[in-house]
Amino acid sequence: MTAGCSWVGVSPRPGLPHRFAAADHPFSGSPLAIETLPEGTRRVPETAVRRSFDLLAPVVGESFDAVDLLLVFAGAFATAFARRLVVTVDDETARVRPTDSTGMETSESVRAALAARGHGRPRSSLVLASAFDAGLVASLLEGCRSALVVRYELHGPHPEDCDLLAAHVDCPSFEGSGA
Repeated sequence: MTAGCSWVGVSPRPGLPHRFAAADHPFSGSPLAIETLPEGTRRVPETAVRRSFDLLAPVVGESFDAVDLLLVFAGAFATAFARRLVVTVDDETARVRPTDSTGMETSESVRAALAARGHGRPRSSLVLASAFDAGLVASLLEGCRSALVVRYELHGPHPEDCDLLAAHVDCPSFEGSGA
């Protein structure tokens, strides 16, 4: 990505270091941490997002108030949840629960993770149900001093097969716009 990038990886499934070593990811340098959520932990995206934010706190600062932008890419993850919802709705014997639809709202897992941390929120957030796009990231970071970039990486057919890559980016090209 850019200079000044610190990143982490969190997953509910074992084998994360191998998947990240083999993955084509945009974050430069060695990760601050790569963790598998421990047994007994609620293995949902919100937990992985919160853990990622906690791991990044030493470089971001305890409060995220100074972060200009939180940018989240969740294309395959959102598609997996949508697929699950369609299958559930089409199954006459299945009961559709509210979480079957709200679970696919990536913004909700991010909002819940930030609320659970209780240490401030970025100034703005953009959650995209699309694949990671380095060109878009570069153009959006132009007006930022500091940003968090999160990628939901799906490594299986189910939303629970989601790994999370998260990076804090200091944007040295920011020249101050009087903000």
